Amino acid sequence: MNKRLVMLIFLSFAIISAFADAKVFYIEQPASAYSIGDTLSVKIGTDGAESWVSVDLICGNKTKMLYYHHLTKTDVSAEITAPLTKEFLGGLSGSCYLSIISDAEEKKSITFDISGEIIPNINFGSENFMPGENAAFTGSAKKTNGKETNGFAEIKIPIAELNIIVPVVKDQFSGNLSLSDSIASGEYSVDLFVYEKNEKDEITNFGSSNSTITILQKPTMLIIDAPKKITPGQNFEFKIILSDQTGNTMDGKTMAFKLRDANGNEIYSGIGKTGEANNVEIKKDAVYGNWNLSAISEEIIEMQSVYIEQYSEAIFTIANGTLRIQNIGNVPYNKPVEVKIGDYKEIKEVNLSIGGSVDFKLSAPDGTYTVGVNDGISSMENSVALTGKSISIGSSKFDTLDFLKSNKLLWIFVISVFLLFLLISSRKMIKEKIADIKGSRRTNSIDINNAMPSKSNVMKVIPGERKSIIESTSPYATHAMVIDGERQTAGLIALKIKNSQEINASGSNAKETINKAINLITDNKGKVYRVGDFIIGIFAPTITRTFENSFNAIKISKEISQLLNNHNNRYVQKIKFGIGISEGDIIAKKENGKLNFTPLGSALSNAKTIAEMAENSVLLSEGMQRKAMSKVKTIPNAERFGVKTYALNEIVDRENNAKFISKFLDRNPEYKKMNDYRKW
Repeated sequence: MNKRLVMLIFLSFAIISAFADAKVFYIEQPASAYSIGDTLSVKIGTDGAESWVSVDLICGNKTKMLYYHHLTKTDVSAEITAPLTKEFLGGLSGSCYLSIISDAEEKKSITFDISGEIIPNINFGSENFMPGENAAFTGSAKKTNGKETNGFAEIKIPIAELNIIVPVVKDQFSGNLSLSDSIASGEYSVDLFVYEKNEKDEITNFGSSNSTITILQKPTMLIIDAPKKITPGQNFEFKIILSDQTGNTMDGKTMAFKLRDANGNEIYSGIGKTGEANNVEIKKDAVYGNWNLSAISEEIIEMQSVYIEQYSEAIFTIANGTLRIQNIGNVPYNKPVEVKIGDYKEIKEVNLSIGGSVDFKLSAPDGTYTVGVNDGISSMENSVALTGKSISIGSSKFDTLDFLKSNKLLWIFVISVFLLFLLISSRKMIKEKIADIKGSRRTNSIDINNAMPSKSNVMKVIPGERKSIIESTSPYATHAMVIDGERQTAGLIALKIKNSQEINASGSNAKETINKAINLITDNKGKVYRVGDFIIGIFAPTITRTFENSFNAIKISKEISQLLNNHNNRYVQKIKFGIGISEGDIIAKKENGKLNFTPLGSALSNAKTIAEMAENSVLLSEGMQRKAMSKVKTIPNAERFGVKTYALNEIVDRENNAKFISKFLDRNPEYKKMNDYRKW
């Protein structure tokens, strides 16, 4: 081949190569998704040609240059990184790609997302909660880049002003919301906000969601809506109203009620619905006085007194020429009654016991007459056919008062019978007394050991009896639904043994000390109710026969505390305890020597809560402290769990102090005389 031609071809290729475009390509493509704070990293390569190369980040209509460099023959690859911070991005987000431009040629990367979004999810263990409950929850949080979320989750119930922030660790979080006892029922919106922060404490990635929970109605109060007074013969209309934690009514709940008269007899009982009207007919002869209406619904008991007024009324009937006047009221009927036959009239003094009646024979010459009867309140007028010789209104057939007035011999007979009865009775009593004395001599050698009762029994020995009679009583109380008992104010002691399992397993003498604490309650006429680790002492008037139960509960609690602390100072096995004292109403009833009771309100639960708070000490409720402040010295504690308590410091028994001073002055008259001149 011609050398000149070969040289020409070589030069042509050299010129073409000099002016050819450099080839740039992606060695590593970007990831499919990024979150704020991640680092974008790609790698590009060239074919060795020299050129200017720029790399831009493009998101929508926004562009940001990441790289601009002149590549030489030695630059066969380049790694490009960019921190995807909020400052760097300047608002770029969403669907993005990289654009490489080299010698006017563009090459695009795959499309990827840049997002600060976190997708959160929360799950409550239930959709429904009661007031005072802890609403436990768990949740998760996922970032769009698939990497773990480590940040915080904020849960809010705006209407209830509840707010809690919990940590998010490796996509997971958990916690609980403490619901107030007085939170209203209804559906509540729960707002969830999950977020991450950078070193500058700025929020980078975040997400939110919304869910709902329902707060149920909690029965807290029973109200009897009834009139205070009822006139016999009327319908007694009443409603049983059940209220929830915020005072809203809970209609349609099952309730039961009992109505007892002034003598304690059950007159009517029934079952109905709360909020609905109930009617009971009060008969005209119903016993007057204070009746008791009791109701129970959702384990809440309420009672109300209703006064049945005195009512006097009689009805008049005429049959076969006889006028009958019958007392249908609830008090004796003592009234003058006017009886007319035509133009003739008489006034009859009528005295009838409850339910009693009296008859008057009416007579007149044969014919039909207008007969009228009137006592000033009730009246009757009828046409009656009468027979007889003349108009007359006979005496009552059962007018025993008039009969006795006119029969003196009968009075003498009645008195004679009464005196004879007294004589026979007195002679019989004298004979029995003599027999008792003889019998007691024969029974002087009764075995006392066999007759001794246990602590739970009271023995009554009756003279003349060979056998002892034991009346069984019990030191224990039973928590039961008592409807027909008495409402009384009781002093309550709650003794919490906080390490009872440890004591039971040890076999130490701690059990004996605890039994001594129980005996301090029962020996002071209290009853004991045990539930779990709690020993409840109940001091109610029906068992203690006194109204000083609150102060007695305080004194006994002090003795129990000293007993248990003395044990702890002497023995290895300690007794961890707390004593809470409160006062409140209970429904109490004694059956076979045992106390059945139903607590009203929150006094019992408050005593138990206070016992939980006490640490080897005695704490008083606020109400108990106010009532006994003249007799005890206390130290106020910080309020916890919504309960204000006072630590028992010292008991000041002013009554015993006064007795001591009085006896001292009696023994030392000179001091007493000086006291007369003392000016205060």
